[in-house]
Amino acid sequence: MSILTPIDGTDRGLAALDVAAGLAERLDADLDIVNVTDERSEENWRLLDAARELLSEYDIDAEPRILIEEDAEGAGISVAVGERLVELLEANDYEFVVMGQHDEQGTVERVLVGSASGVVLDEAETPVMLV
Repeated sequence: MSILTPIDGTDRGLAALDVAAGLAERLDADLDIVNVTDERSEENWRLLDAARELLSEYDIDAEPRILIEEDAEGAGISVAVGERLVELLEANDYEFVVMGQHDEQGTVERVLVGSASGVVLDEAETPVMLV
């Protein structure tokens, strides 16, 4: 089994990684951890360090990585990230996705701006667990 977990530096994103790492350990599954962003920054490296620290609590072999999404900018960044994740799912043999969902985004904002998790839920054929 292979699990994809996108992380974004939020508490929900790290909680999703915690759930995914636990599943990967119990199921002896491969875990692919990605941070999709428009540019590399010090913040991205801190996120990868936080993910590595969390992963050290589990008996799994996983290394988080950064994916650059050139089209991810401004208000549409969440949709661009979601589309990139769907492309990643289609190009690989993932059997499950575990990702964070953000409560603070209201219904109007979700409709106008979109959300990465919403795009993945709508477009991916792979089962998705939102944390």
